[in-house]
Amino acid sequence: MGFFTSFGLAHGKLPGQASGSSNYLPINIIDSDEIRAEAEERDCAVGLVMEARAESLARILARKDDGPVVDALTFSVREMFRNIVEHSEADRLAYCAQAYPNRGHVEVGVFDLGRGLKAGLEENRKMSFEGDSGAIRCALMPGVSGKAEKVKRLRVKDAWTNSGYGLYMTSRLFRDHGSMSICSGNSGLILSGNDVISAPWSMRGTAIRLLLVEKRINDLNDQLAQYKREGAKARQEIGGAGLSEPSIASTSLARNFSGS
Repeated sequence: MGFFTSFGLAHGKLPGQASGSSNYLPINIIDSDEIRAEAEERDCAVGLVMEARAESLARILARKDDGPVVDALTFSVREMFRNIVEHSEADRLAYCAQAYPNRGHVEVGVFDLGRGLKAGLEENRKMSFEGDSGAIRCALMPGVSGKAEKVKRLRVKDAWTNSGYGLYMTSRLFRDHGSMSICSGNSGLILSGNDVISAPWSMRGTAIRLLLVEKRINDLNDQLAQYKREGAKARQEIGGAGLSEPSIASTSLARNFSGS
C-alpha cells in the first residue's frame, strides 16, 4: 500500500505505486495545487473536481457503478477532500481504502499534514472552544466553519460556499451506518451510533477514518435531507453569530443540482 515509505522508511512500494485490486486502493497522494489548477482549467469549483475523484474511488469499493453505497462514499469522501484543499493549507492530501465483501464493510482513510482543525476554526473569531478536543467537537456541529465570517463579509453565496455542514453531515451518516474516527493535534474521537469515545493523539494535521456497513445504507438523498432538517434545528438551538447556513453542495451530490 505504500505504508512504510509514506512515513519515511525505505521499504516497500511508494505511495501510489502499488496497483491495488478490486478490493483495495493503496495509499495515494493528491497535490492540492493540481486540484486547484484543474478546477481553474475546467472553470468549475474545486468540489466538482473532488466529486469526480471520490466517485471513481466509490465505484471501486462498492464493486458497482451506482447505488446508495456509491452515493454515500462519493458524498463523504468528496467533503473530506474539499475540507483539506479549502481549509487545511496542506500541500497534499493522502487517502487509502479497503472493501471487505465477506463482512459487507467498506473502509476509507483520508489524512493531511496541514494546520489542523483548531487553527482552521480559529479564523472564525466568533467561535469558542478549548484545545484540539474542543475544536474537533466543534467542527462536527452544523454550520461551524472557520470561513463563515469571511463568507458573510464578502457576501459570497453559491452552491459551493463553505458552510460548515460537510463534516457534520458525514459524521451523522457514518454514525448511523457504521463509524467514524477523527483526530487532529493531540486529540481524537471515535463515533458510532450514540457512542463517542475520546482518546489522546499526536499528529500534525488531521486524519479521518470512515467505516460503512453497506446493508445499513438506503437512499442517500432521504438521509441527507433528514440530517439537514435536524442540523437546521440544532443550529437554531445552538445559536451564535458564528454559524453558517448550509450550502447546496454540503448537503447533496453535485450531480443532483446544477452547480459548477
